[in-house]
Amino acid sequence: MDLWEAQLSEQKSDESHARTPTAGQLGLVKALPDNDQLDWGQGTWTVPVESCFSTAYHEAEKEQVFDRRPLPVAPAGLLPENGSFACRQVYGKDVIFTRDREGIVRAFLNVCMHRGSRIVTDDQVQNKRLLSCPFHAWSYDLEGRLVAVPRQETFDNLNKSEHGLTPLPCRELGGVIWMKVDPKADDDFSSIPDELIGDFEALGVPTMHLFATGVHEVASNWKLVMDTFQEGYHVTRLHSETLKGRFEDTIELVDLVGLHMRRAAGRIGYRRDDLVGREHSLADLRRLVTFHYTLFPNAVMICSQIYVSFMVFIPTGENTCQVINYMLTDHPPRTEKDLDRFTRSHQMTDESTFLEDFAAAEYSQAGISAGVLKEFTLCPLERHVWTFHQILDSVIEGRDIPVDLVPAIA
Repeated sequence: MDLWEAQLSEQKSDESHARTPTAGQLGLVKALPDNDQLDWGQGTWTVPVESCFSTAYHEAEKEQVFDRRPLPVAPAGLLPENGSFACRQVYGKDVIFTRDREGIVRAFLNVCMHRGSRIVTDDQVQNKRLLSCPFHAWSYDLEGRLVAVPRQETFDNLNKSEHGLTPLPCRELGGVIWMKVDPKADDDFSSIPDELIGDFEALGVPTMHLFATGVHEVASNWKLVMDTFQEGYHVTRLHSETLKGRFEDTIELVDLVGLHMRRAAGRIGYRRDDLVGREHSLADLRRLVTFHYTLFPNAVMICSQIYVSFMVFIPTGENTCQVINYMLTDHPPRTEKDLDRFTRSHQMTDESTFLEDFAAAEYSQAGISAGVLKEFTLCPLERHVWTFHQILDSVIEGRDIPVDLVPAIA
């Protein structure tokens, strides 16, 4: 019995087994063809290489996308308890995320309003009543209010209510923390569709346990790394040893949920007959297919059979990025066996196959710097790399998303 079979045999008693798929999830799965009866289709698609090194494109992304839109920054499991907080870098800004005593998630610039010092100095998740600046111990509650100033009597007429932390628009939706990087931005998060939130709630994302986090600095434009997770063409080749025998080339169907992509691909030996004759829980479907979500603009959620990889791709320059990989499980490890299988899953992804993906992106970044390649040529197995770039280009240029961007689901 291999790792996956052992995990599945124990999964059946888990409470997640009873979750019901949404209509969108089930419809996508029912439209998948058998893995042994595939019609790959014909045609190629192209993406301009310039978008992965151009200063002008990088600035347009920042202005039209990252500075203006809600960004998926972390799973809700980052802040597991009321009173917890953590610091993260989000497109050049140092941000403190808190879950206050009422359970509301908030975001603040990590800047003390006394002398500008960082308040939280590492990225560890903590649980404390106050955020205290290490410089002079000005202290703030988890709602951002300045509540304590040492020797306050020496400050002439200091009004603490005017020196609270700088808030950033933030919302917890579908088990995902979304944020806008501009402190002056509005608090409108209606562009995140209810359908997408419903999918994540069906998967149980809001209550998932954050088992492990991996942080990686990659010498590549963020899109080159993210593109690796938009297609399956590379899987049996780049990961021929690390994932040997676990995957095969297969059709991946996609539909759009707003600007976001919902995808499904059959696991090894997938047959539509496996769906016939009974209602299916999401646990059933996750044994048959891999669900994959692209959260616009810069995150992916890959739903394996016993865990979810929530990955955020953060531009740190034109040709560099940071990737944060959050591994989520339906529950904390309850036994030594749980701990062992979760640990091995994390090692297989964050410490093995994902490193191959990051290296491949770095190879591409180095290659395109030679200037001989003007565009990437994509086959049907890579079509949704093109789909993602079309969405991104449309938002940057302020035009509508093409209605025929993805093939109709039968």
